[in-house]
Amino acid sequence: MAPKQPTLDQLQNSQMYEERLRFEVKKDGESLAIEKNDDVFVVHKRTPRGKVENGDGHWKATVDKIYIKRGSAQKKKTTWVLVHWYYGRQDIAELQLPRRDREDFPRCLGATELVKSDHLSIISINAIDDHLEVHQFDDADSSGDLIECRAWYMRYTIHIDPDNTKRGHITSTVNKCRCGVPYQPNTRQRYCANCTRWFHEHCTKRFTPTALASSSTLPAPSSPAPSTLTPSTPAPPSPTLPSLAPSPLLQHILAIPTAHGFIAAWARHWETVGTGKPLEEFHDWRSKHLHASHNEIQAQLKEIDEEFFKGALEHEWEAFVCEECGSKI
Repeated sequence: MAPKQPTLDQLQNSQMYEERLRFEVKKDGESLAIEKNDDVFVVHKRTPRGKVENGDGHWKATVDKIYIKRGSAQKKKTTWVLVHWYYGRQDIAELQLPRRDREDFPRCLGATELVKSDHLSIISINAIDDHLEVHQFDDADSSGDLIECRAWYMRYTIHIDPDNTKRGHITSTVNKCRCGVPYQPNTRQRYCANCTRWFHEHCTKRFTPTALASSSTLPAPSSPAPSTLTPSTPAPPSPTLPSLAPSPLLQHILAIPTAHGFIAAWARHWETVGTGKPLEEFHDWRSKHLHASHNEIQAQLKEIDEEFFKGALEHEWEAFVCEECGSKI
């Protein structure tokens, strides 16, 4: 007979239970150490049997506290875990949200995106199936670490009404285009380094000489300050070094914009976070190797992220114009 689940008040205020920072259980003959703040896969009645693969059939949670019943010989059966739940895209769709959140979510969430909630529950430690890795994603960062396309990640938090767990509201949003809609991984955005801001491609103009010239936000060219020096014999011209035309490969790399969002029907490992990180690494290397040969550049692309550069160089990137400062992005 399964032990009766205690209440939160019993766990926190009764002398029957003591709090632990760590507890070890056996899963399929192997030890699984559960610690405070671990992200975990949780089984439920509809979870498929067998080893955790990507965890699509599991609930996801963060361990808040671990409680063990004092004096119990069967520790595994009387160990309880207080968890905060993660909400997936479908979970968010089923919530009663404020109008603005309802319009923006869940359509802006990725397939493997999780939203961290303050919804607390008590579960048996036996319900924990394995550890879960959740990547933190700051979608306003132009050069964040890449996240594999099937990896779990989070960028938002949500408050769940403790009196009605079907109601909630999003408590954190980061990157918003001027249109006010958050970034959604299946809709591409471009980054303007001048404005330090992301814009949806459909919220900007495609780059053409006409579009660039007609931009109302283009800064006026600055005029040179009048000289205060007394006219004198002109100085001899400075010797100039012969300029080297960039190689075709380098030209193609320099044409890759800072962008994120899917560029094909299938997801690539760099598209959710974007092109910023590998491009930043390449530009940093190039600043120290201005006269690198074609072979040296190719070797460096392999060193940084061969798969990224292969995909990015195969794609035909269109240029856009920032609606705020008029820069080519």
